[in-house]
Amino acid sequence: MGQTRLLTKESLAACELNETSRVLVAFSGGADSTALLTALCDLQKEGAIERISAAHLNHGIRGETAERDMRFCELLCRTLGVELFTERADVPAFAKRTGMTLEEAAREYRYAFLERVRRSSGADCIATAHHKGDQAETVLMHLLRGSGTKGLSGMQMRSGTIVRPLLTVGRDEILSYLEERGQDYCEDETNLVNDAFRNRVRNELIPYLKGYNPNVVEALNKTATFCGEDEALLTTLADEAEARMLRDTGLDRRKLGGQPLPLKARIAKKRLTELCGDVSESDVRRVLALCGARTGTRIELN
Repeated sequence: MGQTRLLTKESLAACELNETSRVLVAFSGGADSTALLTALCDLQKEGAIERISAAHLNHGIRGETAERDMRFCELLCRTLGVELFTERADVPAFAKRTGMTLEEAAREYRYAFLERVRRSSGADCIATAHHKGDQAETVLMHLLRGSGTKGLSGMQMRSGTIVRPLLTVGRDEILSYLEERGQDYCEDETNLVNDAFRNRVRNELIPYLKGYNPNVVEALNKTATFCGEDEALLTTLADEAEARMLRDTGLDRRKLGGQPLPLKARIAKKRLTELCGDVSESDVRRVLALCGARTGTRIELN
């Protein structure tokens, strides 16, 4: 009997990857990213991917434990014949300088590092090891903060240069795969500390919800799929409606105001984001209120 396959060519196709793709793996050394790296290497040997490389960031948070993880990543990549790019950072100082939480700063710095490596190494995309459990956490986090269908769609298999080949794979499948291969990985003890929002959702809320539905992770992933389908349709309808109301460099505000709220809100948010970057839903609503206002009315965005 052959070894269990964690990824298939169908998984790659859903991420828009093929035999010419050059993939940079975000490699922490944990179970998920170790499974992703080894599974992608297997597919590379079969010619399904052109090149695999990896990137590891030492966040400067966990001292000697982080150094241990970096050494593990270096050893495994040498064994697999994968080029590894590493960097040491001082994320606590970055968080203090920017006013971000440590969780926010780590994410911001990590993705900036990954994008720098992707560009310099000539990779087409960055593969992260998000799986079904991560998707369930993301949907819950968006729900708790207040979200529409876009937020409840969770993560996608591909978003720009980010691909998530394991998004339809369960955590139990990942651990079974590593056990079957006899593959070690690093344990990140910070995942057990409930000072970060995601950790509290993972370690407290989801186990609690399993008391109501043992299959809550699957249910939340199903919700993400349904909301993603609805969001894709609404986005298409909004784009089509926007094309019908173009006027010079702007939009016909009366036509915009006559659209159903789900469409005009998407059109307004898209335009505002292009002009101002991230905008709040309250700003979108205030801009839409101008559709029926007198000419010359002005507002200031928050």
